[in-house]
Amino acid sequence: MKKAIALVLLALLMLGLFPAAALADGEEPETFYNAQDYVYVLKEDGTAEITGYTGDATKLTVPPELDGHAVTSFKAVAFYNNSKLIEVVIPDTVKSIGNQCFGWCSNLQSVTLPEGLESIGMIPFYYCKKLKKVNIPDSVTAVSEGLFAGCDALREITLSPDHPLLEMVDGVLFNKVDSALLWYPVPRAGQEYAVPEGTKRIGAESFYDTQLQKIVLPDSVEELPEAAFENCLKLKTVNIPSKVASANSVFKSCDKLESINVAEDNANLSSIDGVLFDKVTHTLVKYPAAKRGNAYTVPEGTEAIMNNAFENTVLTQVAIPSSVRFIGGNAFLFCKQLTQIILPEGVEEFGSSPFQWCSNLVKADLPASLTTIKSNPFLRCEKLKEIVIAEGNPALMLVNGCLVLKEDMVIVCCPVGMNEKKLEFPAGIRKIDSSAFNSCAAIEEVIFGDGLEEIATNAFHLCKNLKRIVLPASVIEIDKRAFDLDDMKNTVFVVTAGSYAENFCTSYGLKVQYAG
Repeated sequence: MKKAIALVLLALLMLGLFPAAALADGEEPETFYNAQDYVYVLKEDGTAEITGYTGDATKLTVPPELDGHAVTSFKAVAFYNNSKLIEVVIPDTVKSIGNQCFGWCSNLQSVTLPEGLESIGMIPFYYCKKLKKVNIPDSVTAVSEGLFAGCDALREITLSPDHPLLEMVDGVLFNKVDSALLWYPVPRAGQEYAVPEGTKRIGAESFYDTQLQKIVLPDSVEELPEAAFENCLKLKTVNIPSKVASANSVFKSCDKLESINVAEDNANLSSIDGVLFDKVTHTLVKYPAAKRGNAYTVPEGTEAIMNNAFENTVLTQVAIPSSVRFIGGNAFLFCKQLTQIILPEGVEEFGSSPFQWCSNLVKADLPASLTTIKSNPFLRCEKLKEIVIAEGNPALMLVNGCLVLKEDMVIVCCPVGMNEKKLEFPAGIRKIDSSAFNSCAAIEEVIFGDGLEEIATNAFHLCKNLKRIVLPASVIEIDKRAFDLDDMKNTVFVVTAGSYAENFCTSYGLKVQYAG
């Protein structure tokens, strides 16, 4: 019998990983039903769309209908992170499969897609490490990229030679309509691959996890989307043809990359000593992670450093010229040897956490020109003891050694290596930003004065020794992931009776003490 499931339970049914999307004004919340271990919603045409599976089958044949409603689609993440599934057979009533539908199904080995299936969403089998075989019927007319990203065991794709959209060329999957390379098999032998002439696009995550050391692109390639070569862990060199106009975030996690070579007649991109630049925007796009040398000076005239530009490099020093205005998110992610970064006057903006996991960075000097910071710029910088702000900075200040945005009075970063056991903040601090105190394991007591209103997600993540925290009555919002709740049963939260903070603490079973 059909049973409505309250919307509040959706997060549980989706394994607690994906929050429900916000509703537009006037939009009615969906009603969820369950039948035969499936959770589903009804579409406007009266057919069923599966949103979750709560059973424990290892070999699953999905029924063609639920409660008399034909099953026509799987919503995004419908079977996400199901470690029990080994084989899945999908009925011929299903027309579409949503994004990450079977993502992280760690034991999934075989999927049978039906004739009649028309569209497959983005990274539908992401990190299905044991997936060995899959078929793609002729009815499929729309596929997104990252089709088999992370499917390291996949060797067999059954595909008709008359397929209207897709084709296999020497074991590599292509979209023949768009002239795009979609998937290169991880188990394929060889260290070098020459992409066939005529290919116009390299699909996102199409080479994910491959063991190739060299990829040769033909002159016909026009587009390299973000993550085109992501996680090519052994890739040493690649060329960029003349028609490619942008290569932003193309080489994420390419830890062995030694050089990037750009065609001399490329009007948009250039390579200077193996480092990739955008000539139009004067941006340093990518410094190869395995390029030799311990120090690097960014060329004068460079105006921006792209996201992940220096990720995983072995550099100990980077000198940035005064022409640079912007440093992108994760620009120096995992630069674990970096001990010194010289930030000149002129740098105005940081993206999200540009120096995350720079575990040997001890001191950070911020110029007076730096006025925009999106999130903790020094997240997980374990040895960072001191932040210095140049005199006259209109946007930033230090309170108890912590970086604070003046205008909104937001604590952005507490240096992990400062090792203070007790911190007391005066009245006026309004918000504790995401991950502001992340990994500050030395802190035992934190006291906040009146005016604090919000504590964002992961604000006190990995504060393992926090014994006491004082929260004023002004607090009106605490993200449920602001604290590691399971590890804080012995932490005393000092709150005001009847306050939001009291209600939050008692709701999660935290130890409460009332302010006198």
